[in-house]
Amino acid sequence: MHEENEYGIAAHWKYKEGKTSDDRHVHWMEELAAIQKELSTADFMKELNDFKLDMFRDRIFVFTPRGDVIDLPEDSTPIDLAYAIHTELGNKTTQARVNNELRPLSAALRSGDLCEIIIDKNRKFPNEEWLEFVKTRHAKQKIKDALKGTRKSLWSSFVKRAVGKTNTV
Repeated sequence: MHEENEYGIAAHWKYKEGKTSDDRHVHWMEELAAIQKELSTADFMKELNDFKLDMFRDRIFVFTPRGDVIDLPEDSTPIDLAYAIHTELGNKTTQARVNNELRPLSAALRSGDLCEIIIDKNRKFPNEEWLEFVKTRHAKQKIKDALKGTRKSLWSSFVKRAVGKTNTV
């Protein structure tokens, strides 16, 4: 029952396959469970199609400078890689060096590429244009979440300034 609460619908597949608790840290199952927890049933079913596209599309394996191997869908970009590693890395990304050459953030990665993400520590938010070329649902969602936060903070700043001006008159 604990696993059903933790993994939702994915727990049923796990049970049917007879997996042990050691196998429960399968990446796709955790991502599916996280999506299910975040969304209503109707929204979950819509998102499931995007998730299936990510899961069953051809995969590529990209290396980080530390030697880690990151599994991504085919045609993923350096932005997808950055968000696969960590949200803050994705949000602060400014450039990418692929196989020791600077490449556009929209460039498709290939299996075996060595990709180094270059960041600006002062950058707080991603670029909205990234939504046009990222391939993974995870990267798209993290970009949208960050941009939603940007709009809210900009609106709050505007309101504070507007209220401050009206009170001083």
